[in-house]
Amino acid sequence: MGQSIKIGLMGLGTVGNAFVRALSRFQSDGHSACENAMEIKKILVRHPDRHLDYDSRLTTDARDIIDDPEVAVVVELMGGMEPARSLMLAALKRGKAVVTANKEVMAHAGLEIWEASRKSGAGVYFEASVGAGIPVIQGIRRGLAGNQIHSITGVVNGTTNYILSRMTQDGLEFSTALREAQREGYAEVDPTDDIAGYDARRKIAILATVGFATWVSPDDVQVDGIAGITQDDIAYGLSEGWVLKLIATAHRQQDTMKISVRPTFLPQNHPIAQVMGAYNAIWVEADPVGNVMYYGLGAGGYPTASAILSDVLQAVRDLMGQHHEFWPVVDRHLKLDGSENSRVMSYWRLEVLDRPGTLAQVAVTLAKHGLSLRSVHQKPLSGGRALLFLVHHECAEHLWRMARTSVAQLSVVEHVGIPVSIWQSEEESRER
Repeated sequence: MGQSIKIGLMGLGTVGNAFVRALSRFQSDGHSACENAMEIKKILVRHPDRHLDYDSRLTTDARDIIDDPEVAVVVELMGGMEPARSLMLAALKRGKAVVTANKEVMAHAGLEIWEASRKSGAGVYFEASVGAGIPVIQGIRRGLAGNQIHSITGVVNGTTNYILSRMTQDGLEFSTALREAQREGYAEVDPTDDIAGYDARRKIAILATVGFATWVSPDDVQVDGIAGITQDDIAYGLSEGWVLKLIATAHRQQDTMKISVRPTFLPQNHPIAQVMGAYNAIWVEADPVGNVMYYGLGAGGYPTASAILSDVLQAVRDLMGQHHEFWPVVDRHLKLDGSENSRVMSYWRLEVLDRPGTLAQVAVTLAKHGLSLRSVHQKPLSGGRALLFLVHHECAEHLWRMARTSVAQLSVVEHVGIPVSIWQSEEESRER
């Protein structure tokens, strides 16, 4: 068997514990000697008294891992930007391979991490940073290596998908579905990162960086979250044959790219519309393969541990000289397609005063910004009010954003709901 590969584990939460168990199970299943030759030597934790089963391997000092010459692979499962970023850089500088599930570091500091990897020759592996156990990053980097990728679209946040699924399938209101997601462990006590779309923004930035071979920062991603979505929105969509999802999407056309995270109405027959609960799905359009979809649980200890273990195995193979691929190729500089060029069709819900001339005022205001209405539906409310459900024809994004601001200022409009994009296929977008 030879000398075993020593692993340093940073973080022993839900994912860390699942990884330890998954590695132990893998090694007991009779795999090759090469892959059996792994040992977790040290585990970095904050509170050793909470992990007495691992007592002999526990440490509260990261230097016990970073400075140990025997540790060849560092598995970072701490989360957050710091100290994770600094520890990953320190490990790479010392020639240790790094495996991480940290989407925040990889989205915001990926270039710095990959440069450290290039200089030291130590590998960095980050499959678990997007989609938990779904092998989408390696699927794109290796499985689609011979393709030109045109777009990457999907549901990449399990919390919001769980909430919207419960609203769609069971008629729950947003606040009720959110509380249930928190109770089931799908949402944090402070769910802002998920429901505001920030988590999905980081993930689509990572996927676009890998798929388009260009650096994409989360700051490049236009984001609208789902807070404020109501049963009226869900019901209207269903009446039109649409299902509401929080969709992260990146489209590439020649030397430009547009990238966003938005609530979106999908046709009910679209494969992503069928993705419910905490599941994720990423739809890739590429040439020559056509359409490919990656699907699976997008969160949870064991799904994430699956990706971590796969990356650890790849790191071990690389260390033993069987393969070398340390960082994504970032050799293009795609320009962001500005909002004046990005064209969208969207839906709005307005709460208005139910009196003559209200719709005319709204329509005139929209027309001033170059928007024309595709459809209008009205639902009476008590107290002399009504809901207007509007869908406008495709227009430049910056125009509908300005129009929405103007409509909200009308005296007859009491509230403007969350804008929802209407799905358009890649072919439809190119035709327009």
